[in-house]
Amino acid sequence: MESKEHKELKQLAISILRKQGYEVETEVPFVVSASIMTKKRTKPKERRFRIDVVGIKDGKIIAVECGHANKEKCMLMEYFFDDVYILDWEEKLHMISRNPILV
Repeated sequence: MESKEHKELKQLAISILRKQGYEVETEVPFVVSASIMTKKRTKPKERRFRIDVVGIKDGKIIAVECGHANKEKCMLMEYFFDDVYILDWEEKLHMISRNPILV
């Protein structure tokens, strides 16, 4: 069950992105597949996540995680999104990848 505080952070992220001209989607499925080598064989591994807020503008795609952010998830997202941000519980936006957003 999603908390009231988490919903409010998502709404803030949506507002920030829309003010910047981004089209916004929420609760976006994110699946990463990889092969893991073991001594005996290669076995596939799949990780499934949901991204709180995704913004798209002019071919640029950014992801925003609200509140607590899973470190593994954020590290993987950096490979697939132009920018990745965390909107923390104090309502501060932190960039964890390449290009800063104008807030």
